Amino acid sequence: MLALVRTSRYASSIEEVLDAVEDDEWIRLHGLPVTRPSRIAADLLAERDDPEAIAQLIADALRPVYDYPSAVAKAIAPYAGCFGLRRGDGLALLEWLLELSGNPERATWLISSQSRVESVR
Repeated sequence: MLALVRTSRYASSIEEVLDAVEDDEWIRLHGLPVTRPSRIAADLLAERDDPEAIAQLIADALRPVYDYPSAVAKAIAPYAGCFGLRRGDGLALLEWLLELSGNPERATWLISSQSRVESVR
């Protein structure tokens, strides 16, 4: 009798992708590896996607605390210079993006982000 063993042909592909993503950039959600919103925002900025759409994604992630403002600022920092801001200034880019989002909670998120970044320095 032949024993059937189910294997995923995608398992090796998933492992390759996870090797390219830092440990703090993904989580397991219901058993599946998922990149954090901060990483998604950074990837979209790298692709020069629509800043208003990215701003909305960030606001939608911060509101229910799927990610933290300081993590977003850190992840998007390499793209600040592309928007005329000081190179590496993730806080300034986060502030600009949150202004684009028009979300009323943006001031609270920015204060949270600034205090967290300053405590790490």
